[in-house]
Order: sequence, then C-alpha cells, then structure tokens
Amino acid sequence: MSNALQDTTTPLTHLHGHFYFADLKSPDPEAVAPFYRQLFGWELDGVPGAPTPYLIARVDERRKAALATLDPEQAQAGTPPHWFTYLTVGDLDATVAKVDGLGGAVLVAPFDVMDIGRMSVVRDSTGAHLGLWEDRVEATTVKDEHGSTVWFELHSTDIDESLRFYGGLVGWTPESNDMGGGVEYHVMAPGGQAEQDPVQVGAAGMMQQMPQAAEAGVPSAWGVYFNVDDVDATVAKLTELGGSVVMGPMDIPGIGRSAAVRDPQGAMFQLLTPAPRA
Repeated sequence: MSNALQDTTTPLTHLHGHFYFADLKSPDPEAVAPFYRQLFGWELDGVPGAPTPYLIARVDERRKAALATLDPEQAQAGTPPHWFTYLTVGDLDATVAKVDGLGGAVLVAPFDVMDIGRMSVVRDSTGAHLGLWEDRVEATTVKDEHGSTVWFELHSTDIDESLRFYGGLVGWTPESNDMGGGVEYHVMAPGGQAEQDPVQVGAAGMMQQMPQAAEAGVPSAWGVYFNVDDVDATVAKLTELGGSVVMGPMDIPGIGRSAAVRDPQGAMFQLLTPAPRA
C-alpha cells in the first residue's frame, strides 16, 4: 500500500475532491468540549449568533475542527453522537447537481455560511452522509500537528457502488491495495492532481465494511483520523478523560500507528501517528 499521507508538514491549499474538515455532532457539545480541549490542546470558541452551540477548534489560530449540536430530530430518531465529514469542491452547485443522477440524494440544498463558504449535505448511493463544501476564502491545512485531521475513510456496504458514485461525483480514481485476509483498501485521488500537487495525492480511503458490521446492519459511514504525536500516550490520556478504546493501538505497515476510540459521549474516531517519512 502506497503512503497516501505523503509529506504532511507543508500547508495544504484546499483542493476540489479532498477532505479537510470535520465537526462533531453532539447532543451537548459544551459538555464534551473539556475532553477534546485536553486531549488535543484545542482552543474552543463559540460562533457568535449561532442558534445552537457551535464551537470552532483551533491551534494557534489554525482551524482544526468543530463541535456542533446534533439536530434534535436526529437525536429523537436515535442517531448517536458522531463525527461528520466535509468534502471540498470547486463548484458546489455543479457538484450537487450530479448527486441525484448518481443515485444519491440531496438532504440539505446549497446555502451560504456567512462569507466564508457555501455548503450542502448529501447522502451517497450506499447511504453514507457527508457535507459538500465550497471555500470562499483562501484556506489551508497543516496535517502534521497534534489534533489535526489527517485522513478520512469510508466503510461501505457496497464498495463497487461507492467507487462508481465518487468517481462520477468528484473524479476520484482508486489505487487498490491487497491488505491480506480478503481485505482490499482503495486510496482515492482526484484525476490529474498528482502532477499538480504530489503532497495532496491521497484524498481519502475506502473499503468494504467488515462482515461483523454487515451482519449488525451498520450503514455506510465516513470516519475521520486525527494526527497525534504519540498514539499510546494519547490513548492513555483519553481513557483518563473518560473516553474508551474500540481497537488498538496497532501498527499499520508503512502508514503509522493507529487506534479506534470513542469520546465520553460515544462518538467514534481514529488516532494516528504517521510513520516517519523517508
């Protein structure tokens, strides 16, 4: 498997077809804020005038993520706290116009977010939800910092259908890797961008969900990895703060050391310490 993370020390200008941002959908973001503040060293500030609490996470003024309020209707329907991911696109309206024809659905029509961007919420053709985001200000991301989003991954109920959908939506092409044990991992890259910006060649990862998840009826879902300086030390701190470990820590050859964890409210995410770059 090629190292799709590449060099993460360079500020990355946001490009079409790449994930950079995620926000936590929580029934009480202010209650879980101390956990993330201590775990990642985030500064968390509320957005003035927001109808419900929305806390922007920053490190030295660099935006990392956000803690948002879970929609009351979703909470009543039993939707648990979760991390929600945003895919950057160059032309939001043109991208959204493709969704229905590819078998997906537009859940929230495009709308302006103050003067910083424009967004929509969609469901892909296998049922995974994600945000589509168009920047209206020049934005960059540095992935190598503790507490930064560093990778995004889809566990799909139908990987062939997911490959078709995102290929049509944003032009992703897969590099498929045999991980052994019947597991195939697909590193996705927008067509033509490897030559333009080799640092950003890897946009996301995709794989067929594990049989246990399929048997349990788990839907397709996007997940997020956060960069940490030391996975084992961060996991120890996480448990002290009331979080829990789902799996790991474990080594991923050529990629780094990872753990799947949950915050005190049950939202799942991944921790990753990337392997040293050659």
